Amino acid sequence: MLLLPCLLGLQASTMAKEPVGMPKQAPDFRRQAVIPSPLPEPSAGSVFRVRTPAPSAVGQPSYDSAPLQGQATRNAALQGQATRNDLSAPLQGQAMRNDLRAPLQGKADITRTYPGQSPESKVVPPDAFRGWIEKAHPQFALNVGRNSPRDLLEVKGIYDNSGKTLEALGIPFEHIRTGTLKERSLAGVKVMVIDCPGRVPREAFQKIRDWVAQGGYLLSTDWSGDNAIQPIFPGYIQWTGQKNRDSMYPAELAYTDPVLATNLVTHSNWKMDIDCHPVRTLRQDVRVIAKSSQLAAEDPASQGALGVVFPFGRGYVMHLVGHFDNNTALPNRIADAAPVIRISMRQALASNFVVAGLSGRRIPIK
Repeated sequence: MLLLPCLLGLQASTMAKEPVGMPKQAPDFRRQAVIPSPLPEPSAGSVFRVRTPAPSAVGQPSYDSAPLQGQATRNAALQGQATRNDLSAPLQGQAMRNDLRAPLQGKADITRTYPGQSPESKVVPPDAFRGWIEKAHPQFALNVGRNSPRDLLEVKGIYDNSGKTLEALGIPFEHIRTGTLKERSLAGVKVMVIDCPGRVPREAFQKIRDWVAQGGYLLSTDWSGDNAIQPIFPGYIQWTGQKNRDSMYPAELAYTDPVLATNLVTHSNWKMDIDCHPVRTLRQDVRVIAKSSQLAAEDPASQGALGVVFPFGRGYVMHLVGHFDNNTALPNRIADAAPVIRISMRQALASNFVVAGLSGRRIPIK
């Protein structure tokens, strides 16, 4: 009779010492019903009227996503714990078999800039992206043609088109529709990009969660935060319920590690589209990598976060409040082209994350 209390006490002690970066057990996505929690009504005063789909390249397949219906759909957060598959399955892909304790290589190359510098939009030819990656990651750029398109999976959305930027960078990738994630195997995939709005089918939630825990690098943009990241990884980030009031925000680099901050600037602009969703961080190991004092003044709960990253098991999740693509009506025009590096700060941060995932480089989040 004394054995049970002792075991319970030992279990409680073990749970109390669980490392911050370890994922909690996941919801049983196949059985548990979704109970949306109410969010505050977004503030009025947005200067926008209509959010337009992202421009797509000629010949690309049409999207199978549809505009979100109702606020409850955008906040389908799940509660509870998850399966042991999060950490028990073997690593997938060559990059994920690298020694996780290997020291970081290289150092960050950051140019000091100032708020308000180069605020105008610029026409930037596609080869500017190639020039940026050759300077930031010369060895990777030299061998990028050897990468398999299956290493990088772009999940198509409506309002973002990450494939356009990936093509300009010269990185091979495969794009699929959100609906096919239910049957799509993630074996061998190293990096996944979920474009806004990120209406991932519920049947794929556990698969994505397990894949990240086993070493995958997941990048999400804008509404994908509350449609995908928030329900798949509950307790990490949350949409504040507010929306941006402006289309351009002064941004500053908030995390200068040698992986994500390579070939970056300290200050620039950050383009927002209509009804972007600011997020709040819910854990200490969710690192804000870019922020805006103007956004923080509008929405204090968001801390002004423009980009965040957090570890999950052996993998990482990065989320952008905004988009990876240029998202401008005119070809090759970047509304927030940063000084010195020419492409935008948000694109450089996301690209560094993608390269880290394809190269198997760890991100030093403490």
